[in-house]
Amino acid sequence: MRRTARLLSGTALAVATAGLLAAPAYAGESHGTPDGTLEVYPFSVAPGGQVTANTAGCGDGGTAAGDATAVGAGRFTLTPSARERDLIGQFQVPPSAQPGTYEIVATCDGSGRRVAGDLKVTLTPDAEQVVPRGV
Repeated sequence: MRRTARLLSGTALAVATAGLLAAPAYAGESHGTPDGTLEVYPFSVAPGGQVTANTAGCGDGGTAAGDATAVGAGRFTLTPSARERDLIGQFQVPPSAQPGTYEIVATCDGSGRRVAGDLKVTLTPDAEQVVPRGV
């Protein structure tokens, strides 16, 4: 009976691990982010955390000017990433940021097109929530 319990535990662990590796939703897409959006990862972050923003909304090549001043992080630059058509940039949420949802925007150089996405600042981001364990 113990052998069966161990096998099931190993299977459950493999399924849980595969679920964790699947995040974020856009990571596995070969075509990049949807046009017109700014993907913000992680979506939920604690004050002081590092955030990555990317978009395919600016077309091929070029750069974009990112603006995270709503959360107090200032401006940042998005440059071409390894994924075709995607621009990527990073910023750090200040330790003094207050919990809430903030709009992060980027303006495409050349076209002036604006793309936006939301960032949620929380004291317990989804990735850091404590999950109860049994013995």
